[in-house]
Amino acid sequence: MSENPQNSNAFELSSFDPDDASLTVHRMAAHDRLAYQSRVVLRLGQMLLAAGAGSYRVKASMRTCAEAVGIEKHHAQVTFTEVVATAYANGTFRTELAEQRLLGVNADRIDRITNYLATIEGTQVLVEDVDKALDEIERVKPLYGWLANALASGLACAAFAFLNAGGWVECSVVAIAAFIGQFLRRQMLKRHMNHFGVWMVCGGIAASAVHPVRLLGAKVHGD
Repeated sequence: MSENPQNSNAFELSSFDPDDASLTVHRMAAHDRLAYQSRVVLRLGQMLLAAGAGSYRVKASMRTCAEAVGIEKHHAQVTFTEVVATAYANGTFRTELAEQRLLGVNADRIDRITNYLATIEGTQVLVEDVDKALDEIERVKPLYGWLANALASGLACAAFAFLNAGGWVECSVVAIAAFIGQFLRRQMLKRHMNHFGVWMVCGGIAASAVHPVRLLGAKVHGD
């Protein structure tokens, strides 16, 4: 006996529950909203990690941001190069993992993010506003150029050599090596090269570049 198509359509319409459909739409919207919130909080953590912030500061800052944008609970695990975060809100959750390969030290960026978080701590803000604020912070260029940065590194290392009873030859060698190493490091990281490889190359080139100065020092002491 064949089934009547009209009776089948009538059964499908009668089994449709508007409340279930509305609940599904609500859950999807809540999950999409949480995904956006979680992504922005994770982005903040990545920016801090890339700027040289410690794991505790990264986790505390992410938690402050999460509370401000409406996330009910936020758990993060931070290592030297990775951030794993789980966010809970509106009956749903989301877990994300991000790997941070570009590392360095940018105290100005850490201060800007910390100061911004202080303005939203304990309040409720739109995640879109936080995203825009992070865009503005990310567009700020480093305070010092490569020359000032490399000179400061050379002078600081030479001062440590002097405090360790180094003579003018030792201090000069250290200053030149640190200048070359910091210059190369900044140029290579700017081009998104591997962080650990950068340190190895900079150390090797800096040590090779000061070899003539070491020979000069040995000749002076020999005389």
